[in-house]
Amino acid sequence: MHRYYCSYFDRNYLLKAIALINSLNRHCSRPFTLYAICLDEISRVILNRLALPNVVTVPLHGVEENDAALLEAKGNRSTVEYYWTLTPSVMLWLLDRHPEIDLITYLDADLYFYGDSEPIFREMGEASTLIHGHRFPEGLKHLESFGKYNVGLLSFRRDADGLEVLRWWRERCNEWCYCRIDNGRYGDQLYLDDWPARFNKVHVLEHIGAGVAPWNHIQYRFWNAPSGEARVDDREVIFYHFHSLDLVRPWLVVPAKFTLYPLREDVIRCCIMPYVEELCRSMEMVRGILPEFSFGMLNDQLLNAEQTLIARREQAGELERLGLAHPKLDLGDGWECHCSPQMSPPAPPYRPQGPAILVPAPPPRITVVTPSYNYARYLEACLDSVLSQGYPNLELLVLDGGSDDGSVEIIKKYEKHLAFWRSRPDEGNYAAIEEGLNRASGEIMTWLNADDMFHPGAFGLVSRIFAESGEVEWLTGRPNSFDEEGRQKHLLSFLPMNSRAKYLEDRELIQQEGTFWRRALWLRSGAYIEKNLPLAADLELWARFFRSARLYSVDTMIAGFRDHPLQKSKDKAGYTAEANRVLARERGLFAAEQNPFTPPAPLPILIEGDRVVM
Repeated sequence: MHRYYCSYFDRNYLLKAIALINSLNRHCSRPFTLYAICLDEISRVILNRLALPNVVTVPLHGVEENDAALLEAKGNRSTVEYYWTLTPSVMLWLLDRHPEIDLITYLDADLYFYGDSEPIFREMGEASTLIHGHRFPEGLKHLESFGKYNVGLLSFRRDADGLEVLRWWRERCNEWCYCRIDNGRYGDQLYLDDWPARFNKVHVLEHIGAGVAPWNHIQYRFWNAPSGEARVDDREVIFYHFHSLDLVRPWLVVPAKFTLYPLREDVIRCCIMPYVEELCRSMEMVRGILPEFSFGMLNDQLLNAEQTLIARREQAGELERLGLAHPKLDLGDGWECHCSPQMSPPAPPYRPQGPAILVPAPPPRITVVTPSYNYARYLEACLDSVLSQGYPNLELLVLDGGSDDGSVEIIKKYEKHLAFWRSRPDEGNYAAIEEGLNRASGEIMTWLNADDMFHPGAFGLVSRIFAESGEVEWLTGRPNSFDEEGRQKHLLSFLPMNSRAKYLEDRELIQQEGTFWRRALWLRSGAYIEKNLPLAADLELWARFFRSARLYSVDTMIAGFRDHPLQKSKDKAGYTAEANRVLARERGLFAAEQNPFTPPAPLPILIEGDRVVM
C-alpha cells in the first residue's frame, strides 16, 4: 500500500522539514508521497533544487485558489493563526485532486521519525480518523486546557466518516482559529477534544513511541537497543515532536525553549542529538544552494541563563562570554550540553528483563573493555549483552588486534555507542585489555572478552552494590557458562567465598567474566596486566587485588564465559603452570610481609527480589 503524507512550512521551518523528509526516506518500509505545501517561494525553489525522493512541492497559492472561505480567514488573523487554519483545508484539497489517495496523513514539519511509521497504521486498523494525545505527565496536566490531543500527526480516510470529521474541522477553523483560549476553543487544536464522542470511527493512538515530545518525555525512559534503534520504555520510538527546539546558530541549539519542559540526559542522547545532527546536515544541503541561508536561526532573544543549551565544544568560550555557560555534559562528536536547572536527574534505565534492581542516581560510570581478534562469530552477541543493559552511564571500549574476519565491520556498526575503538596488530589480548583499562574514565571497571556475555540486569546490580557500600572494592558473581551457541550451559552449584589466604592456598575459582572493581583499586595495584602470562594474567591481577582488598561474592549470575573449541582456557596444562608460578611468588611475598593483609572472606551478597542484602 502506498502512503500519502502532507506537511506545510515556510523558510523558517525549511531545515526541520528537510530533516522530516530525510527521516521518512530513511525509515519508511512502504512507498510514499509527501506533498510539501510551501508557504513561500524560497522554500519551494530550494526543495525543487534539492529534488529529495518522494516529495511533491505545492505552492500555497495553488491551495488558496478559488477558496473564498479560506482567503476570507486569511484576512482576519495573524500569519501563524492562518497557518493553523490551513491544516484541514490542505488535506481536503489533496483528496479532491488526487482520487488515488485513500488515506491522507498530516505531519507537522517539526516531527522526526526514528523508525517505520507502519505500527501507527496497523494500530489505526479500519478507523476513519486517527488522532494522538499529548499524554501530559502529572506535573503538566494543566496544559490540557490547550487541548488533550495534538495536531502534529492526524490521519483521515476517504470514507463518509473520515470526510465528515475533516469537513467539520475545516468549517470550524475557517470560522475561528486564534492563539487564545475562548469558549472551549484554542487554535485548531482544542476542536479535537470531543472527536472520539462526537464522530464515528475515531481512534486515539496508544503507541507511546508515536508522539514523544518535550511535554511528555520526562515520564519515560529512553535507551538505544544494540542495533542502535531508539527505544522508549519497551517500545520503539517512531517519531518525536520537536515543538520547542530551535537552532540558534549552526553550532548552538536550544533543545527546549520553554523551560517548564524538563530535560534529561537519556532523551538528549537518544532523541535530541540525532535530530541536531540531522538539522546540521539539512543546513549543509541548503547552504549548498543558498550559502547565506539563515532563516529560522539568529533567535538571540531565546537565550537566557535558565535554558539548557547544546553547543559545539570549540564555542564554549563564546557561551562564557555571553554569561550562558553551565556545568557541561560531553555528548560526543564535539558536542556538549550546558546543563541549566532545566535538566532533571538521570532516570533508572529501562531493563526489558533481569532482576528489578534500582540503579542509584546519579549512576556511577561503568567502563567495559572488550579485546577482540577474529571473533566475529561471537562479537555482536558480546556487544549486544553490554548495550542491552540500558545502563545510562556506560563507557565501552573495543580494542581489536587487526581482525580480518569481518569483526571490524561489526565494530563500525556499533561505533556510535563506543567511547573508543581501534583495530591494529597488537601484543595480544592482555596488552589490549591493559591499554583499554588505562584509557578508561569509569569509577567501576571490568573487561569482557569478545566471545563472552553479560546477563541481563548486571550493570544495575553492580552499580547498586558499589554505590551502597564503600567497603566493596571488587566483586564477582557465581561462575557459569554458555555453550557455543550462547545458551546457558552450566551454573556452579555453590558460591565460592575467597579470602587472600584461601586463594593462595587452594586457588579457588574466580571467574573473570562478571568480576568488577573500583578504579582506585586498579591504580593502587599498579594499573597493569602481566603480559608474559598469556593464560593466567587474570589470576595474577586477582592476587595483587587481594593484597589490599577483600573480594565480595554476589550470589547471582553477572556474566558467563562461552565454551567453544577455540578458547584459550582449553590449554589446562599451560594455565596450571602459569598459575602455580604466580601463586608461588605471592606466597613468598605473603610470608615476607610483617603485617600481611589477611581478613576473612566477607559474607555473600544476596539478591532477594529487588533488594540487595549485604
